[in-house]
Amino acid sequence: MSRPVIDQLINNSDHAKFTGFSNLNVVVIPLGEPAKTLFADPKYSKVVYTLPQLGVNTTVIDGDKGRNQTLPSSDITNLLSSLHSKFGNTMVAASGMVYAMQGQIAGALKWTESYVVGLDDSFGLWDNSSIPALDFVANAHVSEIFVTADEVKTQVMNAPHAGSTPLVATVVGSPTLDEWADIAADHSTELVVRQFAFGNDVAESDICVVYAGGYGGDDYIASLKVFCQAVQRLSTNPTQSHEHPKQGQGNRYRFAFSPHPGYSPNYEHGLFVSWGCGNMITILETSMNISTGQAVAASNASLSQCSTVGGQSISIQVPHAFVDAVAPHCEDVFSVTGLIPSAQNTTALTSTINVTFRAEDFRVNPLALELAGVPRNGTTIALHRLLHLANDTTKG
Repeated sequence: MSRPVIDQLINNSDHAKFTGFSNLNVVVIPLGEPAKTLFADPKYSKVVYTLPQLGVNTTVIDGDKGRNQTLPSSDITNLLSSLHSKFGNTMVAASGMVYAMQGQIAGALKWTESYVVGLDDSFGLWDNSSIPALDFVANAHVSEIFVTADEVKTQVMNAPHAGSTPLVATVVGSPTLDEWADIAADHSTELVVRQFAFGNDVAESDICVVYAGGYGGDDYIASLKVFCQAVQRLSTNPTQSHEHPKQGQGNRYRFAFSPHPGYSPNYEHGLFVSWGCGNMITILETSMNISTGQAVAASNASLSQCSTVGGQSISIQVPHAFVDAVAPHCEDVFSVTGLIPSAQNTTALTSTINVTFRAEDFRVNPLALELAGVPRNGTTIALHRLLHLANDTTKG
């Protein structure tokens, strides 16, 4: 959620006019992958600070290895001291909400009178047993939480909260949707990506489907296996590839896998090979420099285990399905409104792609975001709220 907003802050000199001051410091502290990769671009060099630069020498494990790591108290002390010496005692801190360490740092900053905003970029329904609930909201480590949809706000406001003051929840949508809209509008790049991802001989009539990778775990492996088996069925059974007259005859299915940003696809590729579908799926290697957004925009449909990519895909009119093989099954603001179907086995996934999506001509309801309660222009909404807070001295 944060990167499009940070891009605006570091690129737009007009924010000084909006806030009434020009000495706004923007600081980005990546905590391992995937954040390190997301902010590796040289344009962030003046705002990115590594933990060692801020007095923290603990080695941070990446997100795919676990999310419960915290820092020793000495590192927290050093971190606060470094931040305050470099940037002063008054700050608005914005934190992602997927790691226990983020919650720990957020709580420490709030204790020093900073106004802490938690960024919940998920379209998933609120879960009171999750890291965002336990490590941020329940223990009052945030002053405010940015959420993606109206229904999530309602659930957050009813969640257990230990703070003495009411928690503020602000619906900002997802600023990443603005990035995806820009990607989808670049039709010349879309054609090039389609050839890279699905083969130089890909035809306009071919049905291209991309799976957006996740972090790992048994549930994720089960999802990948269902995807692999569906690929095998749709690639080798011509009757299933020509069932729907709306698509005409001669359609071929093409499949690709796009890894989660910051991670190599070697793990998933090895699984696909072991299951016999490795030669049927194009692996979008990191060296190809094709983002998940570009891959989805070049596709007729997209899949994931239970990813934010679902809502992002819907936002650019590409249908999406959750390949959700293990209970409890995924629910988000799009799935509960019937905008994202869930396929829990190979037969269901094959039918979703080959029957449901075909019958809908691989299109999405243009009012999908409104139906899910997700506002557009998320970057502007979040940016203006953060700048308002930064200029409000009563918030510290």
